[in-house]
Amino acid sequence: MIGIRIVNVVGERGGVYDYKGLDIDSFVPGSQVYPSGTRDFYVITEQEDIPKHEDILLVTEAEYKEAYNSERERQHEPGPIEQLKAENEELRKQLDAMQLALMGMMDAGGDA
Repeated sequence: MIGIRIVNVVGERGGVYDYKGLDIDSFVPGSQVYPSGTRDFYVITEQEDIPKHEDILLVTEAEYKEAYNSERERQHEPGPIEQLKAENEELRKQLDAMQLALMGMMDAGGDA
C-alpha cells in the first residue's frame, strides 16, 4: 500500500474532482482525507503503477497519519454555532444566579 497526496484535486472554484489518473477503485476504503481550506487530498492506495504527474506526491506513513489525525481532530472542534450555544448556556446560568441573589436581597429588605 502506498500513501499519496494529490495537490489541486479540485479546481479553484470547486467542481469535478481530478484524481490525476489514479484508479479510485484501488483506494483503501475510509483512508481518504480532504483537509479543509486546501485543495489537497490524501489517500492510501493499493495501486502499484502510480501515474507520473506533478500533482501526485508519495507521502510517508507519518505524513499521512499527521494529515489524517489533524483533519479528524479539526472535525471534532465545536463550530461557531456550538460555541455560541455553550456561551449562551453559561450566560443563562450567570443570569439565574444574579436573579436569585437579587431576590434574596429583596426578601431581606435590602439589608443583605
